[in-house]
Amino acid sequence: HGDSIHYSTDSLGQGLLQVFHRVRIFRSDMQGVCDSLTYSTIDSTFRLFEDPALWSEKSQMTGDTIHLEMRNQKMDSLKIIGNAFVLSLDTLDRFNQVRGKRMKGNFKNGELWNMHSYGNGQTVYYAKEEDGDYIGVNRTDCSNIKMQFRNNEIHRVTFLIKPTSNLYPMDAVPDGEERITGFNDRFKERPLNKLAVFD
Repeated sequence: HGDSIHYSTDSLGQGLLQVFHRVRIFRSDMQGVCDSLTYSTIDSTFRLFEDPALWSEKSQMTGDTIHLEMRNQKMDSLKIIGNAFVLSLDTLDRFNQVRGKRMKGNFKNGELWNMHSYGNGQTVYYAKEEDGDYIGVNRTDCSNIKMQFRNNEIHRVTFLIKPTSNLYPMDAVPDGEERITGFNDRFKERPLNKLAVFD
């Protein structure tokens, strides 16, 4: 949904969809908001502009621009360009967080499977034992970061280049270390059903 929708085709039959202003998106496996978007049949890519946010299950993805690539009517890969930020809601309503200059992710069977963060990476991650008990809060700065998702939650984080890390016990996290600069919980903007795209 948006204030205006325009669809055109070129001489080769390739289509371009343009949606302008107050765009809201709903699919059962992905929801989103942005100011404007385009979809090109040439590369099967949605491009979301101006303060975009996407949600998939318990994860929120934001950045300056987001590209969502489709394959066979399913989400295939994702690029977040500029001020990339991922929040993943933890079981105790806390947020695992990763930020970087840009990110690239891949989907498997319609679910976000992995994501790489490139440049000026930072994380806040609630580390757990195998039985689910919390170990503490891991606060890390690292240039490049790899995330693996399972059951729509961040399952594993790997720090690839020169990480600097601190692990704080749950009851001794210093003020300001539970949130990365740029943290923005936008879950209240999320369209939760088909009718919500008209809100």
